[in-house]
Amino acid sequence: VLTYTVTATNIGTGVGTSIVISDIIPQFTTYVPGSIKTGATLATLVARTDVNDGDGAHYENGAVVTNGAALGAGGILIVQFQVTID
Repeated sequence: VLTYTVTATNIGTGVGTSIVISDIIPQFTTYVPGSIKTGATLATLVARTDVNDGDGAHYENGAVVTNGAALGAGGILIVQFQVTID
């Protein structure tokens, strides 16, 4: 099992609106269902469902996608998920 961690940081002074992270699952790997987590720090990651139900992230068409969050100045959004090697 491989764990991917993607971090987005707003280094500007304004609020970033509708921030979307989309990370395509690499070729020759398989997404581990139920493995999406998001949060502002690794210690505060929260599990998300795989469906697009408004909980912050989902799995869609071979990619893990966040749902357009706002990110304040200096804010951090972390997305973590797992894959297995085929």
